[in-house]
Amino acid sequence: MTHAQCCICGTNITERFWACEACERGYNLPRSYAEWPEWAKLLQRDEATRRRRRDHEIQVIPISLLNRAEAAQVDRLLYGDGDDDD
Repeated sequence: MTHAQCCICGTNITERFWACEACERGYNLPRSYAEWPEWAKLLQRDEATRRRRRDHEIQVIPISLLNRAEAAQVDRLLYGDGDDDD
């Protein structure tokens, strides 16, 4: 598992923070996220998305590993029944 990163410079930081101390000082970021400048909020949202994706892994199963009935069900879900004359 990767660690949390500073949303500005990418340095590993504690999970409960968004920016490292050096960036907070260097960019004069207030303690309150609500008071951050818009550019910093955008970087924070990108880091929040990265952390969510990191914590919620998606499992991929190739259709070739499914049996015939399972593959048919996937086809129906993705492409419909195929009996429509519309």
